[in-house]
Amino acid sequence: MAESEFNLQNTRFAILQLAKGKLARVIELSEHAKVDFRDIIYWVSLESNS
Repeated sequence: MAESEFNLQNTRFAILQLAKGKLARVIELSEHAKVDFRDIIYWVSLESNS
């Protein structure tokens, strides 16, 4: 996952924002972040720009 503390914290925060309180979504997003955390950061930036 993220190699720096900054990226790790951003990824965690983004997962919580995207999950909107749904535990299953947190798990799903966390699994995806293990593959490429940058996707999570990108998705939350798209959502906040809408």
